[in-house]
Amino acid sequence: SRNFFIYLQNPFFLLKLIGSSFLGFSALYIGKIWFSYKFFKKRGIKTPEYTFFYGNYLQLTKNNKYSEVLMKWTKQLGKTFGYYQGHLPILVTSDLDMIQEVFVKQSKNFSARKVILF
Repeated sequence: SRNFFIYLQNPFFLLKLIGSSFLGFSALYIGKIWFSYKFFKKRGIKTPEYTFFYGNYLQLTKNNKYSEVLMKWTKQLGKTFGYYQGHLPILVTSDLDMIQEVFVKQSKNFSARKVILF
């Protein structure tokens, strides 16, 4: 235990410890982001092209035309598709049968919905 305190007094040891910890946490975070982008692919749901880290956020916020972008994607990808806000997967549907199933018939299974603040 006494040898450990000798290492702590060495400024290069502390720098290496902090640097390797930062790199380790960064690698874990990047891995989490990379894994989250597989969400829709694993389920066979179409998505528009997205960029790493930002997802589709830049496309949605460009010129404040959020609804126009969603309508364009609906025409391209169909009634049900997914997109990424950052690395958070968002499912979009305009299929009335699915909406009725989720909101009416199985509403107790879908209680946590995202609140959009504008």
